[in-house]
Amino acid sequence: VFLPINLLSMWAPLLSLTLRLFGNAISGWVIMTLLYSGIGSIEALSIQIMEGSSFSLIAPIATPILHLYFDFFSGFIQTTVFIFLTMIYISQEAPEEEVEEQILMKGGR
Repeated sequence: VFLPINLLSMWAPLLSLTLRLFGNAISGWVIMTLLYSGIGSIEALSIQIMEGSSFSLIAPIATPILHLYFDFFSGFIQTTVFIFLTMIYISQEAPEEEVEEQILMKGGR
């Protein structure tokens, strides 16, 4: 009777962490897409104001900094959190006898 509930409680944390990582990756992509379209609009407006000058410094300066954050830094933080939470969930699933044996083998209590 309780088998479906036990299976759901066993797989729910993994599914939750997976969807969290996917959501963070997609949100970074959406933010960068919005920024690219916004920078393109600003450049188009500046070209109209300057009448033919197509030189722009906004995109080459802003986008590498934003990619550094959204692609590398945020991804590294989310991966680190995912790894730590996965280790915690795995350690909670270990039987108590094995944990006590490991503590005794390492010279613990």
